[in-house]
Amino acid sequence: MNNINSAQYWNSLYSQTTKEFALRQQQGVNYMRSIVPLLVIPRHYGGTIMDFGCGMGFGVEVLHKAFPSARILGVDHSETVIRFCREHHGQIGEFICVDSSAIPDADIIIASHVMEHLTNDREVVEGFLTKCSRLFIAVPYKENLTVPWRTMEHVNSYDQHYYDGIADVIHSKVVWSCKKSLWVKFNISFKKYVKFWLKYPYAPYQGKHIVFVLSNHSQ
Repeated sequence: MNNINSAQYWNSLYSQTTKEFALRQQQGVNYMRSIVPLLVIPRHYGGTIMDFGCGMGFGVEVLHKAFPSARILGVDHSETVIRFCREHHGQIGEFICVDSSAIPDADIIIASHVMEHLTNDREVVEGFLTKCSRLFIAVPYKENLTVPWRTMEHVNSYDQHYYDGIADVIHSKVVWSCKKSLWVKFNISFKKYVKFWLKYPYAPYQGKHIVFVLSNHSQ
């Protein structure tokens, strides 16, 4: 399967100002809000929390509001978004531009809707588990990658057993990405079909997602 998710692709995408861009922002906030309760750490937590694949940094805002004493670290391979984050969120977090092979250590790493974009996601997860004590991964749940109107950015499909054998799965939970009215659901579905016929690679994912809580076998 061809993977379009290069740094150049995302730099170009994040350089645009479109309604799709705004939708991605809101999705990022909703995803992070669904993950925060699963962290099971106190509000005064003072450790380091990394948002890997932080995008425009709106998930970092959610983390800072939930854990104001924590060191929040945003990581992304797009230079465009890291510049944006440093300008708009630099007062609440630190931001670095590296890929998955060069991340620093952190107490907690969150990868919210990132792994489905990576061909080598299992290898990335194994590497991340050497960098943290807990790894939280949110991905679409049982996404059908065979339908032609799916988003072409996604290259993996996940169920509860996807990471069995490479990590200790402490917990996994299937949740809705966010609550939507019937009109919003119809609007998104309609756009997905339109974008398929227009050959546009991104169609918003509106189904359930699964959150994995992982730790290293040795820990």
